Amino acid sequence: MLDYLVAFGFLLVLVFLISEFSHRIKVIAVPLLIIAGMLIGPNGFGIVNKSEGLEFFAELGFLFLVFLAGLEIRGVKNVEWRDVTSLGSVLATISFFMGFLLVYFWGYHPPKYLLATPLIIGTVFQSSSVGEIIPIINHTRKLKDKIGNTLIPTVVILDTISLISLSLILQWYRDSNLVHLLLFIIALILFIFLGSRYIPRLGKWVFNRYRSSYEEMEIVFFMAVLFSMIGVSELIGLEPIVASFLTGLFLGESVEGEEICHKLSSIGRGFLIPIFFIVVGMDADPLLFLRGASYLYLLLAIIIGLMGSKLLGGYIYSRISRKNLPLLGVVFFPQLGATLAATKIGLIYGLIDEPLFTSVVVMAIVTALITPFLTLHIFGKIEKQELSDHAVILGGGMIGEYAASALTLLHKEFIIVEKNKKRCDYLKSKGYRCILGDATRGDVLDAVNVERAKYALVLLSSSKDSVIASRYIREKNPDCRIIARVHSEKERKILKDIADEVLYPEMIAGMNIVWHIMKMIEENRRDDSTDFGI
Repeated sequence: MLDYLVAFGFLLVLVFLISEFSHRIKVIAVPLLIIAGMLIGPNGFGIVNKSEGLEFFAELGFLFLVFLAGLEIRGVKNVEWRDVTSLGSVLATISFFMGFLLVYFWGYHPPKYLLATPLIIGTVFQSSSVGEIIPIINHTRKLKDKIGNTLIPTVVILDTISLISLSLILQWYRDSNLVHLLLFIIALILFIFLGSRYIPRLGKWVFNRYRSSYEEMEIVFFMAVLFSMIGVSELIGLEPIVASFLTGLFLGESVEGEEICHKLSSIGRGFLIPIFFIVVGMDADPLLFLRGASYLYLLLAIIIGLMGSKLLGGYIYSRISRKNLPLLGVVFFPQLGATLAATKIGLIYGLIDEPLFTSVVVMAIVTALITPFLTLHIFGKIEKQELSDHAVILGGGMIGEYAASALTLLHKEFIIVEKNKKRCDYLKSKGYRCILGDATRGDVLDAVNVERAKYALVLLSSSKDSVIASRYIREKNPDCRIIARVHSEKERKILKDIADEVLYPEMIAGMNIVWHIMKMIEENRRDDSTDFGI
């Protein structure tokens, strides 16, 4: 086994390599991190052993995971709450009973097992993966335009129902006294009521009052609120994972811009959360399925049962609401965030055994890998635009909008690619042709016909994304004139050999400032000369 610090360094290198590899092959990194944990852990090659330090970082990771999931609800407008309630209640009910009955009749019932075991699996089936489902919805135009304002809140509500149900089950498991359970429910209601009422107000007050304070003040405030709420939850017997998720929901209402969320995401998804997924993989034993056919049957039952419950729930909702989306349940297949966190807690409490835990982990891997492909196949690819000798603008921010305005004055045909729906709708309202999508994805670039484009204006906020998009365009269309924006010298050197023109806004701004300073010095010199009659 490796020494703790060496092992930790090894894991960080592994996270970096897996993240880079998954980005290149355009597959979500989480399943690969779990598989890596299975391989390097005690049930695999035994390269890394779990330690208290590693478990501590993993615990911080799963708290951050659900906290960021709670923040995802921010910015959702014009919510159709009637449809959300209908879809959420149907999916939650069917998924819960499917999970409960499947495990109960498989043999996980009293007297050999506590009733809490099938109840926890029922809550696991209810949950989803906010971090994966929301990007799938945002990048699937048919879903986003037709039912996006219903799906995103529903995903968050399902996780909320699942985690609150989990806290009630665990409280009942710890203390079955009905009076104590009633007091816990009252404390939970007060926690939710007071948190939802005062934390958003506190957040807005702090951000307005200390907006000009030191740069990382917002991060410190978010961390202080998060761990204070976790501390309060410990006092009332509420699981920290539930407090983290609810705190994310509360604070999401006070977030005005994306910068703070990007910072928090960098801390969580760039460091702590991958450690959690690797540790989850280390706890699982994939060789278990080779020891007997019964374990393999259990795995297949868990996967088929989960998918069946989501498909049935989506179909029933489609018939009730007349949305004509009979396979809507496919979108809810991913089971990564709350699912794995809840299952991990069940394992810690001894309510879930190793075969059941490993089956849920493998189910999470399978659903995470197949859902994006199924969604794309079922709900269709982005419709290809019939364009030729046109300009493609990647990034519909302020600079992209100025470029679109200039091309309009020149009577040049163009199309914009923008990944933010609100911004995309704004550009469409101005009469510009714009599609919603990620400009680093090949299918999105193919949809705007880059192979027949005359010009490509790569104006993305990330220099790394600019390099990816520019390389793809150059491979597809060697004759296309590419003008790319970068924000670092490293990317400028890389793009120099790919793009025809490379714009470095910071350098241009610096040169412009120097020119203005020299102009002011020259004017002052002339004024001084005039005063002395020279």
